Amino acid sequence: AAAATAFSSSSSSVLRPGLAPLRRWRALCLPPPRAAYGTSSSPRSAASDEATIISGTKLAKEVLKEVQRDVESWISFGNKRPHLTVILVGDNPASHIYVRNKIKAAAAVGISSEIILRPKDVSQEELLDMTVKLNKDSTVSGLLVQLPLPDHIDERTVCNAITPEKDVDGFHIMNIGRLCLDQPSIIPATAAAVWEIIKRTGKKL
Repeated sequence: AAAATAFSSSSSSVLRPGLAPLRRWRALCLPPPRAAYGTSSSPRSAASDEATIISGTKLAKEVLKEVQRDVESWISFGNKRPHLTVILVGDNPASHIYVRNKIKAAAAVGISSEIILRPKDVSQEELLDMTVKLNKDSTVSGLLVQLPLPDHIDERTVCNAITPEKDVDGFHIMNIGRLCLDQPSIIPATAAAVWEIIKRTGKKL
């Protein structure tokens, strides 16, 4: 669901402000303020706070509905339907499952998609050439190369070959750099999902 959210926002070729600015991540990692401690040197008992059970499945359904509405609204204004292209190399079972789930999520929110399969012995040059062509293809709104890649292919080189505006995974060095500098960027789906879950609990950490 987070991937779909990131993808739909990237379809307009305008990078949305980061959902999880670096300063907020740092705040999560800082030790609690002194006020959180009693008069003794020991931290306050964990028993004084109730645990909150978060249903990731429930939140995912909510996000998918929201993204579906965004996609429908986008198209109603005369824009073309967003299109996701996924390049899948080799026969890694986990990768095939991940890609199937991404395609399924895209279809659920009204995003068209395609999978380009390549054998595990595909050359890095062929993969880069394919990426360059897809970058220039105006029908492709978002592009990702499913990781991991075979050992003979340099993943960083491939990730950097995807134009930042189409970089659905948020792995391009420019998107990573923008995120670290608290600038508008496309955020990796897992990180975006965790931050979205935290926000939707309504709890202040």
